[in-house]
Amino acid sequence: MSEYAIGIDEDEPERRWMKKYELQKLKAVEGKAKHNIDFTDETSYRTIQAYNEECKKNGLVIESDQDYPREQFIQLSKLREFDSRVDPEKGMFKQILSMVRQPVNVTENGKRITKDTLYFNGLYSGKNKANIKLGHYSFSKGWYIKPVIDFTLDNPKEPFDSKTGQKVGRSRIAGKTMEHYIFLSENKKERRKQLEDIRH
Repeated sequence: MSEYAIGIDEDEPERRWMKKYELQKLKAVEGKAKHNIDFTDETSYRTIQAYNEECKKNGLVIESDQDYPREQFIQLSKLREFDSRVDPEKGMFKQILSMVRQPVNVTENGKRITKDTLYFNGLYSGKNKANIKLGHYSFSKGWYIKPVIDFTLDNPKEPFDSKTGQKVGRSRIAGKTMEHYIFLSENKKERRKQLEDIRH
């Protein structure tokens, strides 16, 4: 390195390019959809939204697709791709491959009770305007992943800023929880109707 190069960060252009590349990848799960399919109720969409909301609430910024659960990011990217390419008039199909009843503990009126939830997996398929088959695109419904965010103090002995009075530290994603959102009715007739509506 010559003396004229002292103080110049030669890696800066590459870092800027990488940041631009990462932001470009994030667009795969952003923006408006054509709504040939309603993927806003999918596991992948709800997971991405949960990460966006919880991170924003805690002052964290999503900078890369690696900040999301990998499987859900890829699945939503593929669903958005299918949504943009499929032509319903040429044929669009939804196939449910598996359905699972899952008992979970919830709190109602201050009491812990057990309720039956449902989640299921399937495939979308169809053709584009040129009548070409698009293959199969997987989906899941009934659950999603929510991040668990911790706050760590920079200095436990001096937790508060002397000027602002606010805690000094940083937030980070420390884990995740699985959340369910399709609860089955305890009434047998209503439950049967719920399952019939899902299958059709």
